[in-house]
Amino acid sequence: PTGNMMAGSDRSAQRKDSEPMVWAYYNPFFAKWQRLPEGFEPPGSMDLTAFHKKRTDSVEWSRLFAEGKLTEIIPRGGLTVRYRPAWDTHEPILVKDAQTGKTIQWHDKMERRGKKKECEVKF
Repeated sequence: PTGNMMAGSDRSAQRKDSEPMVWAYYNPFFAKWQRLPEGFEPPGSMDLTAFHKKRTDSVEWSRLFAEGKLTEIIPRGGLTVRYRPAWDTHEPILVKDAQTGKTIQWHDKMERRGKKKECEVKF
């Protein structure tokens, strides 16, 4: 029995080691883990809250506030950051640039970097 238990433990460790792991922060507004690209930090909780408030209908925001749900959603202090399997994470919406200290929208950063690839197929 002990040998089988060890073999099972080894398989679990191998399976876990083969999964790519990434740093991610928990976005409580979407209830999703969002990847932290290399060189970036999670946004401040106030920045994340302001971002979502700006994009949420004011009537809906007021309803969430009146029902006390915003108190449950809005993060207190910093956002939760964990090492997660890559498959369990999503592209970030906001990240904090470690060099400038500014919170930025991730898709804007990617567009400015020129990461767009041209199609190599010619018709």
